[in-house]
Amino acid sequence: MATFNTNGIASRTLLGTLEEFLWKQDIDLALLQVVTNPHIFRIHKLTDGRVTAILTKEGQTISEIKRLRSGRGIAAMFNRT
Repeated sequence: MATFNTNGIASRTLLGTLEEFLWKQDIDLALLQVVTNPHIFRIHKLTDGRVTAILTKEGQTISEIKRLRSGRGIAAMFNRT
């Protein structure tokens, strides 16, 4: 598991660096803060502005997702945890 403040990452170079890190470190679950362009991360934008997001490796699942209306907080169950 990893957590990142993406600081509104928009650069393809920085996005590639983040993606490479996630793959090399074999990260199953990544918690992201300050996501300003959710389309880059293929997530659904809940609100305007900055949001939080959870990324999982393919084949991993999350459940019982709970979000703050502002989009700035998210919680979920991951592998029954």
